[in-house]
Amino acid sequence: MPKQPGNCSLPSPVPFVPLMDASRLHIQEATPEQRRQAFANVFEVWPQAAELHEHVQRRLESVQHRRARWFVGVLDGRVVTSLGAYPVRLLVDGQSFPAVAIGSVHTLSEFRGRGLASRLLAQVEATLQNEGVRLALLYSDIAPRFYERLGYLLCPSWQGWIEPHRLESRTDVAPLELQPVSWQQAAPAIVEFYRNDHARRPLAYERPQEYWEFLYRKWPQDQFLLACEQGQPVGYARIHLAGEWAHLVDWALAPAVRSGGLARLLAGLARFGSGLRWRQLGGWLPREDALAGLVELEPRQREITMVKPLDDSLALQEQHLHAAQWFLEVDHV
Repeated sequence: MPKQPGNCSLPSPVPFVPLMDASRLHIQEATPEQRRQAFANVFEVWPQAAELHEHVQRRLESVQHRRARWFVGVLDGRVVTSLGAYPVRLLVDGQSFPAVAIGSVHTLSEFRGRGLASRLLAQVEATLQNEGVRLALLYSDIAPRFYERLGYLLCPSWQGWIEPHRLESRTDVAPLELQPVSWQQAAPAIVEFYRNDHARRPLAYERPQEYWEFLYRKWPQDQFLLACEQGQPVGYARIHLAGEWAHLVDWALAPAVRSGGLARLLAGLARFGSGLRWRQLGGWLPREDALAGLVELEPRQREITMVKPLDDSLALQEQHLHAAQWFLEVDHV
């Protein structure tokens, strides 16, 4: 049918933003007001409340966000790009190095594609490198190519979910017993299990005491469970509930049950959660042989682990990148 006269309309005009020289970008550690601007900017991508003012206030009060140093790029007095730099320590072949976890890298939509975030990140890395930081890592929510061009190395990043009742019905996996505990009760045992399991890997987070305390305050409502066999603790699990989804965000196992132990831990969690209306159980999981046929793993499309040495003498090999698949979701920034 031919169009009727008067039905034609022009598309809405796109606001004109002139191209600028990226060298005009003024980069600095954020003032309190600039931090507020940066938090307001990310509302379009990572909202933490339905209303902007509540979202900003939640970020300002967040235990996690208060731990970071915030850096901004400013044009004509306006924050147009920003990121957070979280202090961490990483173990490389057992040796401890100061590192930084980069989070919330953001540029206002009308200023994207002009290299502003790349410029901000490069200057922040240089600043931190001069302060002695040796490694940077981040969890990318975009295609990794952007960060690979900036020197970041892609690590295996998997996730898997299973309906607990399906796992509970398996007879070929002996579940570990799960005993609820408080963080205050079990902290010494949890710290030791983590050290003996994850810290032995070629690349791992080091968790000093103050960092452990931060991790507890980050999500204080999480459920801590000791994993037991024949009445003896052999590991732990930390569960973060999001509706009916039970995220295994932290765990470690003793050497005695390490082979196949993660499958047994998941089976124990499925049994524990059977009366708690957990619809899905899982989260970040490594690709272990014992999980084959038990949990279907898939590459994460968001929160993709990437690392970058900030010291030319610190070379990361394939075994280091491979080990990053055991990074735990509770450490994510």
